[in-house]
Amino acid sequence: PASHTLSLSELHEKNHRRFELAPEKEPKKVFPRLRARRGADRGAAYDVETIADESLFDEPEIHLEAGEHEELIGMSTDQFRRLLMDAPVDSISVRMQ
Repeated sequence: PASHTLSLSELHEKNHRRFELAPEKEPKKVFPRLRARRGADRGAAYDVETIADESLFDEPEIHLEAGEHEELIGMSTDQFRRLLMDAPVDSISVRMQ
């Protein structure tokens, strides 16, 4: 959620391997139809390994940026779970101060 930030240390520890954030231009290589800089949250649809933070499921609805950051896609938490398919869910973020 917008109130949280990814904790790379939690991600490393829980998965027993190292991760790093991709440069801003990298997602376009993996997601060629992606116009905006963000959008890798739909990795499961592209057969990209995906891990979801459990705090994403605290609310009844979730909203994702769409297009050029001017539109939102809203869906229920259950719909979002189906979008993620079988992606593991874990605590990999911390609430920002």
